[in-house]
Amino acid sequence: MRVAVFSDTHGKLAGLARVKERLGALDLLLHAGDHFNDAAKVAEGLGLAPEKVHAVVGNCDMGQRGPEECVLDVEGVRILLVHGHRFDVKSTLQRVFYKAEEIGAHVVIFGHSHVPVSLWERGVLLFNPGSYSEPRVQGPATCGLLIVEAGSVQAEHVPVSAGF
Repeated sequence: MRVAVFSDTHGKLAGLARVKERLGALDLLLHAGDHFNDAAKVAEGLGLAPEKVHAVVGNCDMGQRGPEECVLDVEGVRILLVHGHRFDVKSTLQRVFYKAEEIGAHVVIFGHSHVPVSLWERGVLLFNPGSYSEPRVQGPATCGLLIVEAGSVQAEHVPVSAGF
């Protein structure tokens, strides 16, 4: 299963057609918040049906109704989707890692810091796709791609065109 991972879009969604070409055929979209409503627009731009979208609210989604956490089982892989602000991910990944361990998650998807992260810790993948619109590191904005098959997962960051 091919899973697109976005976070911190902040209403800036230019270039989705180019990103769709880079990501290829997709089965699912995960959006880790900060502009919760963007998830449906991203899905449409990537050619995914609304039922193939899972999103959570972030700290910039004030007044939005939506889950703060989502747990999915995909091809034998348990995924925890959060924004990260409630776990202080800008300072440490320890709290979000412990939450993953507590619920038996193999992967934690988070955003908030706008910094791409792909780190394996004791069998748990901690993955931040970075920010699609406002990266806080030198280099391009990014999104993510997970390949999930038969209980295993591979993750990569996908650079998106600059100039948003």
